[in-house]
Amino acid sequence: MRDTVKDESSFNKKIGTAHIVTIRKERKYRNLKAYLRKEKNKQLVTNVFSGFSFKESFQKIAAKLEFMKRTNGDKIFLFTSVAANEGKTTVSVNTALTLAARGKKVALLDLDLLKPSVHTTLDVKVSDATDVADVLSGDLPFYEFGMKQFKSSSVYLGLNKTSHRDFTDWINLPYVKRVVDRIAENYDFVLIDSMPVSASAEVAALSRLADKTILIIKTDYVQTGEINDAVLMLNYDDNFAGCILNAAPREFTLFGQFGEDESSYSGKKYDAYTKYEASHYIDDKNTD
Repeated sequence: MRDTVKDESSFNKKIGTAHIVTIRKERKYRNLKAYLRKEKNKQLVTNVFSGFSFKESFQKIAAKLEFMKRTNGDKIFLFTSVAANEGKTTVSVNTALTLAARGKKVALLDLDLLKPSVHTTLDVKVSDATDVADVLSGDLPFYEFGMKQFKSSSVYLGLNKTSHRDFTDWINLPYVKRVVDRIAENYDFVLIDSMPVSASAEVAALSRLADKTILIIKTDYVQTGEINDAVLMLNYDDNFAGCILNAAPREFTLFGQFGEDESSYSGKKYDAYTKYEASHYIDDKNTD
């Protein structure tokens, strides 16, 4: 009975913005042996065990981003969510990998300045020279900053591994926008992984760095009213592209129609999350 988005139909009825694509839930473990060993399946399009539907969803996202670039010249896209654990980092990382596979040169900037996780998702090390928050804050000169190439792909990473709690002091400075635009000059696309809206009101300021903003919605996780409030906050000057419905049920089930598949677990996690303030989101011990 929770007032949440449980499928595409309820999204169209309850959310007042465009629906970009639906990403189906992937299995956590590829087989029984992996389950017994607690070896979780990596949620990456480069993983050979990822399902066809999962990979095809990101092909659709990439195609829509390419269309927006051709028609409107948009090349800087920011990904955010209402709450933590909705999959925004996974979506931004896989979108970058998919665009690269389509022959594009992509910059992926980790601007979740409270709890960065791109480096852990991709399992890469962060050096001082690749800390994008340091160059945006002015602590690191731009000429000393270097994007980190991900393996042999055409994805280049602007990372950070620690929270930057002083970001409110500099995030609205014109210098920050100039740096992002300067980075964008050398790439076909720039994707920004941002903080959740509930963690900081400054997400609206971060969204002004991008040409378009995309909101990730996890199925049956966040209350509908909070999603629509986030859409209104992010939709200024028509730079809001729409929403991606994430972790949708993989197949029809009777319980799924009543939200039991999701709310029995995810709903409880979200309800617990709302009892904490943003300071708990900053806690380094609280992993994404």
